Amino acid sequence: MGSLQKPTNIPVEVAPLDRPFSDNAEYLEAKRVEMTLLVECASLRRSIEVAETQHLTPNSFSGKAGAGTHLNMAGELDRGCKVSELKELLEETVKRYEAIRLVNEQRLALPASVRFPFEDLVEQCRLSRFEQSVVWLLFFKAVSPDFRQKYEDSAINTVGHETNPELYIGNLLQILCPGSLRDQLEARKYFSVDAPLLRYHLVKLGRDVEDCATILEVELELPQRVIGWITEDNNTYVVDSPFHVECPETSLSQVVLPQEDIGRVLALIENHDAYVQKRRELRLDETISYGRAIVVLEYGPPGTGKTLLARALSNHTGRPLVSFNKRSGYGNGAHHSGFAENVPKLFREAQLRKGIVFIDECERFCMKDTEELGQLLIELERTDAIVIMATNRPEKLAPALDRRFTLKMPFQMPDAGERRRIWQVHIPKDVPLAGDVDVEQLARTYPFAGGYIKNAVLAAINLALSRSAGKEFILQQEDLEKAAKFQERHVGGACRYREIVTPKIGLDDALISETAREALRRLVSMARNYQRMMGKWSWNERLVSNPAKGIKVLFHGASLDPSLQAVEAMAGELGVSINRVMLHRILDEDDEPNKSKVVELFSAFSGTGHLLVFIDSRGILEHLEGLYDGAVWELFESLARYDGIAVVVSRVEWMRLPGWADVFHEQISFERPAQNLRMDCWRRVLNGSLPLAKDVDVEKLAQDYDLSLEEIQAAVHRACLLMAAVDPRGPLNAKLLERAICLVRKKSKHRECLFG
Repeated sequence: MGSLQKPTNIPVEVAPLDRPFSDNAEYLEAKRVEMTLLVECASLRRSIEVAETQHLTPNSFSGKAGAGTHLNMAGELDRGCKVSELKELLEETVKRYEAIRLVNEQRLALPASVRFPFEDLVEQCRLSRFEQSVVWLLFFKAVSPDFRQKYEDSAINTVGHETNPELYIGNLLQILCPGSLRDQLEARKYFSVDAPLLRYHLVKLGRDVEDCATILEVELELPQRVIGWITEDNNTYVVDSPFHVECPETSLSQVVLPQEDIGRVLALIENHDAYVQKRRELRLDETISYGRAIVVLEYGPPGTGKTLLARALSNHTGRPLVSFNKRSGYGNGAHHSGFAENVPKLFREAQLRKGIVFIDECERFCMKDTEELGQLLIELERTDAIVIMATNRPEKLAPALDRRFTLKMPFQMPDAGERRRIWQVHIPKDVPLAGDVDVEQLARTYPFAGGYIKNAVLAAINLALSRSAGKEFILQQEDLEKAAKFQERHVGGACRYREIVTPKIGLDDALISETAREALRRLVSMARNYQRMMGKWSWNERLVSNPAKGIKVLFHGASLDPSLQAVEAMAGELGVSINRVMLHRILDEDDEPNKSKVVELFSAFSGTGHLLVFIDSRGILEHLEGLYDGAVWELFESLARYDGIAVVVSRVEWMRLPGWADVFHEQISFERPAQNLRMDCWRRVLNGSLPLAKDVDVEKLAQDYDLSLEEIQAAVHRACLLMAAVDPRGPLNAKLLERAICLVRKKSKHRECLFG
């Protein structure tokens, strides 16, 4: 080890007192000079202490060491210096240190056009002067080789190992509380786990306190993230860091959500700094020391914009987005041990950077009675940061989390109007479009969330590039349609449960009674004039809570076929497509919550202009008790709010729908077809393409057999099957038809037994 050198003659005024620091580097250099003098003061005190404990005279060293010596790292005396000279040197160095410290404080207080990250850290964590000095000493020892060498040559380290000259708590107390045991005992509080240095993870312990004989032997060091913050070094040096810090470029204009929803969250986070400052001014932290954070829960189906909004809010507020880095192992299991371990570090990282904590798929770690949940609750109580949590499964979250949320934001499947805007946002303005590109049609046809629309646009551009190889690149409707169909195979919800049908008949073509036909004519007229009339009267502005909007009709009858023909005829007259949903697909499956499927469907249908029809082919509405209650409730509540034309097709009359009858504005009953309708049906089904024997009499079939339209179609189909087995070349005769009718009627009776 080298011997103690006489302190460098550092000038008192390193810059004019009326000039602020020009940048962070100049500020750090000034603090390095200040801390170097502080270490030299401690080194000189140590030299004097050792000399005096060896019972030497105040004015000179005598004995074995000889006259005129000073200390080296081993605490031995070197020749060349008297004790009185050391004391004079100490007094001079202390004056220099105090002068430099005062200059630095005065320059820092002057208005400056630059920010100093260390001062932000002091304000955020409310660091005392002692704690600030601890951070500075650890900082310069980590970043300045000259400072580190100065410390190693100082002979201060009498607590740790001589071969490992690191900074221990004992060394820090020795430097910052010289000569006073009372002050050193009092200063130990700054290294408590509840004090800012450890609470905010500004320093980390070299080894566990329990492994040390005393806290004086606990080694301290500064985490790399704190060093990076103070130096404004945003480079990443650790590949498997548990955190991902980014500054997204996503704009709020790219987020297609109701403006009132965006406005609510902006009102909270835009004023967050002012809110924290006002809490301090009003001394609220003294009476309400927890729950200071802004915690936003985003919940809804995948691809509906939860992550997009978090990124846009990060960009809008100028706050980096701090999340777990999935590459480091986070998210690989329902209970990942690294999560609980790293939660405090995640929050400290975000607070240090004045960032936004973003926890995606939070349901994985927020289930009841888990270590992860417990640690998260602790951090939510401690922090005053902005926290955004996102989930597709809010029902999985532990109830204990509920009161921690400042705002809960539901994300729903976009309606047709919102989908049109999403298509427009995602198709770049620089992409050349063919004249046939129709985003309105895409929005009506494909009830996608925004994430799937984004994927479809990217796939369409690739298809267009492949098609126009060597030619002028242009994006066509065909490319977008193909890409959308690719996505349709993978998306869930509405695409799996609905079918879009183009009507092929009008009212005059439907095989229904004249009474029903006349009722349908009134219904069509009502539908044509409804929107214009409601808009003229400003009806929607007058609506109160839970209004019954749109037009809702119940079609019922013993046979479903007339009702289905009526739906198709009505859509044909209105010139709209049919969104057809089989009720059992959304009310009788266990693969995902039924209520969420209902909500997703109505979000997808809203604004399409299609005729929405729910078909109860399995008689579910005849048995409203039991497993389907929650989903049925959601179905009819959503039906009441749906601002469009919707038809429910069932065998149940509204008098058998207790509590739900008031949802429907009208019901139309379709009885079993009279003889004339049965005869028309036989004629249509037994059209000219089927070879008929001379004994087939359509009028006699209609007169002898009281069949529904469905049964007539089923009988002809069964007869064709029988003919294929007996004589595929021969004509269809009366005997085969009568046999087929018997089989169909037998099957119908069996079904009546099943469904009552």
